Order: sequence, then C-alpha cells, then structure tokens
Amino acid sequence: MSPLPGSTLGVEEIPREVFRERRNQVLRLLEEWGGGVLILAPPVGGGSPSLRASWTGTRKELFYLTGWTGKGAVLFLRGGLEGPSFVMAVPPRDPREERWDGPRPDPAEVAQEVGAEEVFPTTELERRIPFLLGKGRWVFYRLGSGAEKMDRLVLDELARSRTRLSRKAGSLRGVVDPGELLDELRLRKDPWEQEALRRAADLGVRAFREALARVRPGVGEWEVEAWLEAAFRIGGASGPAFPTIAAGGANACVLHYSANASRLGEGDLLLLDGGPEVGLYSGDLTRTVPVGGHFTPTQRAVYEVVLAAREAALGAVRPGNRVAAVHEACLKELIRGLRHLKVLKGSTFRAIVDRAYEPFFPHQTSHWLGLEVHDPGDYEKDGKPRELEPGMVLTVEPGLYFPPDLPAAPPELRGLGVRVEDMVLVTPDGREVRSADLPTAPEEVERLVGAG
Repeated sequence: MSPLPGSTLGVEEIPREVFRERRNQVLRLLEEWGGGVLILAPPVGGGSPSLRASWTGTRKELFYLTGWTGKGAVLFLRGGLEGPSFVMAVPPRDPREERWDGPRPDPAEVAQEVGAEEVFPTTELERRIPFLLGKGRWVFYRLGSGAEKMDRLVLDELARSRTRLSRKAGSLRGVVDPGELLDELRLRKDPWEQEALRRAADLGVRAFREALARVRPGVGEWEVEAWLEAAFRIGGASGPAFPTIAAGGANACVLHYSANASRLGEGDLLLLDGGPEVGLYSGDLTRTVPVGGHFTPTQRAVYEVVLAAREAALGAVRPGNRVAAVHEACLKELIRGLRHLKVLKGSTFRAIVDRAYEPFFPHQTSHWLGLEVHDPGDYEKDGKPRELEPGMVLTVEPGLYFPPDLPAAPPELRGLGVRVEDMVLVTPDGREVRSADLPTAPEEVERLVGAG
C-alpha cells in the first residue's frame, strides 16, 4: 500500500488479507440488507495527505476497507448482487495536474495494488453508475460530505429507480449512511490497529516528555505547541491528530482552547492536550503540570481529586462492564472530591440527579479512539449502555474546571483547570493503559517540568 510520509507504522506493512476480510464483513452485511452498494467518495482537494484536514471521515473509511491512500478515489462494494463486488474509480492520468500534485497511478496499477476486480477512471462514473447500483435495494452513501458530483449521481439514480421500477423487486429503496455498516466494525480494533495505536501512544509519551521538559515561566503557549508537534513529526508521525491544546492558567477552563497565544506565568498550571497521528491512527493524551515546577497546596488538592477519579475510572475498564460505568466511577470520585473542596454539599446521589457537578465537569469521561480521535461507535446498543469488549480502545479523561467568573466556586479555586487523559485498550482480562509511561503522580509530574 502507498505509505504516508513519516508514518512509523507504514500502512504498506498491513497485509492485503486484513483489508479483504474487512470488505468481506461489509459484503455479508449488504447481503443481509437484501442486496446493496456501499459507496465511499471522499471530497477531492489539494494538499499533502499528511495534513489531517484531508484525512478525516470518508477518506479514512476508504483506507480502512482498501488500504488505499491516494486522493480522489471512489469505492464501490456490491453485496448480494450480480457482477463484481469490489470496484474502484480513480482520477485519470493528467500530465498538467500531475506536474503540480505528483504522479498518479493508472487504473491497472490501482487494481493490482488493492486487489480490486475492476478499476476505471472517475470520468466514467456517470456512465457506469446505473450498472453499479442496478438491482441494489439500498445505497450506503454519505450525502453532503463534499463529493458534490457523486451526490448528484446517487440522487439522480434514486429518482430514476423510483420512476421506472417503483414497487418492483430489485428497485432502489433509499440512501443510508455508511456508518450503519462500518461503525460497529471499526469499534473493535484488530491487532494491526492496536499496534498503530500503541505506537501513537508511545510517541505521544516521548513527545510530551520532550515538550514539558522545556516548560518554564515566560514561555509562550505557542512554543509548547510547537515543541510538542515538532516531536511528533521528528518521531515519525504524519502530524498532530487534532489541534493541540496548550492552555496556561485560566485558559485551561476553556475545554477546546486552541489559540495557544498567552505566556505562561510562575504560578500557572499548564494543561497540555495533544496526540500524534501514526499510520493514520490517532493518539490522545493530556497532562496538567505546574509551570514553576511545584504545585501550590490548592492546585495539588484539585489535582489529587482528578487523579483519584482517574484511578476509579481505570478500575472500571474491563470486558463485560458497561462503558457508562467508567463515567459513573469517575463522576462519583469527582463529586466526593468536590465535597472535600467545599464546592458541593449533600449526597452523591443528589449531586448526580441534580447534575450539580456539571459546572465543574461538563464532559464525558471517555470517547472511542482509532482512525479518528473521536472514533465512531454507539455508546448504547439496543437501548442499553454498551458493554466493553476486548479490542476496544477508549480514553479516560477526568477533569475539574473552575472558570474565573464562576460564582459557585470558592475564590481560591477560580481560574484552575485540571485534566488527565490516557489511552486505554480493553484486554481479555482487564485493561492496558497505553500511556502509562507518562507520569501522573504529583511528584513525578513536577519533575517533568523544566527538566530540559
């Protein structure tokens, strides 16, 4: 497979059989739907594939099923239908465009690379769509994802089918989002995906250590961002998996702060949230450290509450336990700590029912992690909270935030924001904290700062 620049886990290392089995699972699901076609048509745009903006959503789904990393390709998987089951369209050779964007493979080369039964130029899409969708009951396609030409072709074919074949067997019935088929498959990571995520975690740990070692009063948040992301790239990542958060002082109370435009002060905490993208898989780590090298008593008290919630949440990660139980374990420990900090009163039950904790902890404890930093996958199944299974990868990220203008917080806590986040793999007998080598104990965290 075509490697990405700087990938430490080159996608070309993944055996073709891995992608074939993923496609076979989709084809079986299409048959269960009575016959249908999955279409993945990423938007066409310029820029290096190492730029994350060009690698989200549909394009990563196409990689997941084919291993193909080239731009402009369209995938067709046809399940339960006569004719080829694995077809792709790719941009035709064009010397003028290749002069700017680099050489393109011809259809025969693509077919050889990915094992497709048929590959044709995208200039032939309009002519071939009626056959490719013919006799299919459902089209699994993401309308409005930026591939305007394909939107039009799919909708035109749906209209023609309803006009000519209405109520007949084999007529096209509707358009369904591809996530209906793919999200469940992507939720459980195979060994190749687990390895990519392990490398992302390992690189994230090394990069955090390098960046935090240069933190001291007076440096800019933007400098910390640059040090971290440079370490990602030098270490072999294709770039950051998402915009880095380097939030000093009260900026840490803004959950998705990414301006990174302030200087760090002597008494500040720095909340650093970032992750590398390795082989297209996303790392995601957060640590909160004292800029001056030592927590104040108040800062340490808040930090230790968050740390206790982390331990409680990690203890709930195991096969068969509900993913919601991870959040519940975290929440109970945070509420206990908020009572100790004189922020909340009353019982834990009442605090949960009244959501009294929400001004200080407004987000969930976990999200799925994989090709996307917020990987798809339902958190409930059949109306019930989903149970964790081996191969699932999720974050555990408790936090407490006390914005300066929050009257419910005691004055000494206002302006403090603390979050600790780890990458966790569900194993057959429990969990593996992939980012465990990045310290969380207060004394060890203090030693990370300014060590360089």
